[in-house]
Amino acid sequence: GNVLTFYDNVVSIGNQAFSYCTSFSGSIYFGTSVEIIDDYAFDHCEKIANIYFASYESKRHNSTWNYNESLKTIDYSAFSYCKALKFVVLPNSLEELDTYAFAYNTSLEYVIIGRDFSSDSKLKIINYGAFYNDTALELIVIPKSLTGIASSVFDGCTSLYDVCYTGSVAEYADITIAGGNLKFTNDDTR
Repeated sequence: GNVLTFYDNVVSIGNQAFSYCTSFSGSIYFGTSVEIIDDYAFDHCEKIANIYFASYESKRHNSTWNYNESLKTIDYSAFSYCKALKFVVLPNSLEELDTYAFAYNTSLEYVIIGRDFSSDSKLKIINYGAFYNDTALELIVIPKSLTGIASSVFDGCTSLYDVCYTGSVAEYADITIAGGNLKFTNDDTR
């Protein structure tokens, strides 16, 4: 497959920058300086197989991953309809995961919010429908920093069976979970 790399001097990916780029198949690497992925940036890029919030350096006998800890925002439908995407590991620096950010990704199986399961994650709220109708989604890891899950974030995620939370049971009970998230509960009576 192909490789698209955003090197360390790129700060934002603009509105609809690669939207409907249906012929690209392969991996995307977001270097360490990308802060914003704007509305519809990769919407309907149906053959994207992998996205990495890191840059990879391969030098003779030594390889290094440089992780992106600059990313603050993934905007509206930035990665919606990326139907070949299987997993996503989002950096600790992420502060906003906007409406439909990863919606309709019917092959997406695993999402980890907070690269190293760290309590250093900055994400507070997952916005409306962020993973809407991701029918293959089985596992999500959510960070201790989370205070709210908006309406219908996981609506249509019919395969979701494992939700891992990096905080305590008491902290999880304090998360506000809106309607349309039947697979999510912080109610021990169910």
